[in-house]
Amino acid sequence: MKTNPAKIAIIAAIVFFGLLPVLSFELYVDRMPHMSAAKAKQILADKNSHALLVDVREPFEYEQRHLEGAVNWPDTDIQMLGSKDGVPEELRGKRILLLCDTGLISPNSVRHLRRLGVTNALFVRGGIEEWTSTFAQPCPLQFCRLKTAGGKLEDLPFRTSTPFEQWALVIISFGVKPLYIMISLALLAVGWRLKSSDLLAVRWALLAFFIGETICAVNYLLFTNASYLLEYLHNYGMVLSFGFITFALLEGLDLRVLKYSDPEKKCAGLDLCRTCIKYTEAPCGFQRMFLFLAPACAIFSLIPLTTTLGEDSYNSMIWGQTYNFMESVTFQIYELYVCPGLAALFFAACGLVLWLRKENPVPAAKILFAMGTGFLAFGLFRMTLFFSFRDNLLWFDNWEEITELIYMCAIAATLWIFRKNIFEQRKQTHDSAN
Repeated sequence: MKTNPAKIAIIAAIVFFGLLPVLSFELYVDRMPHMSAAKAKQILADKNSHALLVDVREPFEYEQRHLEGAVNWPDTDIQMLGSKDGVPEELRGKRILLLCDTGLISPNSVRHLRRLGVTNALFVRGGIEEWTSTFAQPCPLQFCRLKTAGGKLEDLPFRTSTPFEQWALVIISFGVKPLYIMISLALLAVGWRLKSSDLLAVRWALLAFFIGETICAVNYLLFTNASYLLEYLHNYGMVLSFGFITFALLEGLDLRVLKYSDPEKKCAGLDLCRTCIKYTEAPCGFQRMFLFLAPACAIFSLIPLTTTLGEDSYNSMIWGQTYNFMESVTFQIYELYVCPGLAALFFAACGLVLWLRKENPVPAAKILFAMGTGFLAFGLFRMTLFFSFRDNLLWFDNWEEITELIYMCAIAATLWIFRKNIFEQRKQTHDSAN
């Protein structure tokens, strides 16, 4: 059996870039000893636990806003320690619970303290962001309030949702989301036996989408959106779905409209190019167009990298139940920095393949361009929602679900509109097999 380098390349890319963020988070954050904010509250409420909540942010950040009852020990000071003898007197013999804004700085503090032999140090996962989400769970009053500059005390962030917003969230969460998951499953069942390369890519796009959204539902129903791994798998499912659907569009245009890759048929661009690479040694117009488009998209991918991350976590009441709305900085880094960065990498690689590879560069270039589009589309999608609704994340959630329903309906409509050609092709394939 002849090995297909394009398939090997896309599988390797999916596996590598799928594992890279997870392994990076595990290596630099999650492997450090930690506990949830809810567990930290329980420990702090127990006077026999000998635990202290320690804020590792810089003094000016601590003064601006911190949890009442937390003491300040900046990470910069922690990193300068040469031995455990430098631990402040009031912290010795205590169980040290380290806290920052987002749970990304405190792991470094724990790492350094553990190296010095301070084995009673661990960090609170998610920092103040996740602490806010435990609003409904009891704790000593001083750890349920924020102390701001001037000594003023404030409750944890809370935003009142109107009855319309509450109804919208419930209907969309328990109506729209199950609907588009079922549509994706139905489309998978209908198109499972379609074998052409473009429709095979559609099938993989639907499968990635279905798995990702099912994982999202499990995370909400069973873990109240607290599982970082499940949320990442949900996000990566969207990346893959956008990538595969882009490949399907490129492949469909090639095979069904342009006839670029079919050696037996005239390319639809012949009237534009006047000369064709199929018949003579002439530069291909489509290749030259994508030779410009690939680096242009790589540059365009840099836009999200210049945005500023925002800490957004607040509570609201949804028909008598406390609900936390949060767009974690951990995932903002993935959505606004990692995904666009990887998109730029894939687009640049696409351009290099078209420029340097002399024989048949198009199959590899399609894969690279599709993967770049998948990462960029997801990053821009989340960036648009976040900066549009960062002051009211309820509509971030609502419009994400509505957009995903439209996405599934668009795929269904396309398959329905062109069903005659698609299903005749399947029938011909079935007849020839028999």
